[in-house]
Amino acid sequence: MMRKNAVWFEGQFVALAEEHKDVKVEVVTNGTFAAIAPNGDSIKTDGYVGSWLIEHGITNDAELDAAMEGEPENGWTFSLSRVFDCITWLVREVDGRKVLSEVGWELMGTEYDEEMFKAAVQNELDHYRKEESQ
Repeated sequence: MMRKNAVWFEGQFVALAEEHKDVKVEVVTNGTFAAIAPNGDSIKTDGYVGSWLIEHGITNDAELDAAMEGEPENGWTFSLSRVFDCITWLVREVDGRKVLSEVGWELMGTEYDEEMFKAAVQNELDHYRKEESQ
């Protein structure tokens, strides 16, 4: 399934990432996607669901939006248990390996909003830039 934008059901998808020195900020999808198709088939996963959706007749954003808007009248049931999170990592080198330690987290919601994501990432990076200049 080709997508124009990252969406909450793609599973551990990094929607946006930026780094500054030893800080990395990412907006990622997190959680479990669960759905029941009109024929009774179901899926529950924290991974990619594009292939399953295509097998069940949803091949693009418009079809997915229509299925989600019309549930349960159209026979679809979705569990909106995936969200976008903004995670801030401290990046260190340990024994020649890059190690990330989570130092910040913010819930961004269930909708893909690129402008909101960019603002949150810049806010986090500005916070660390300000700290290093003091």
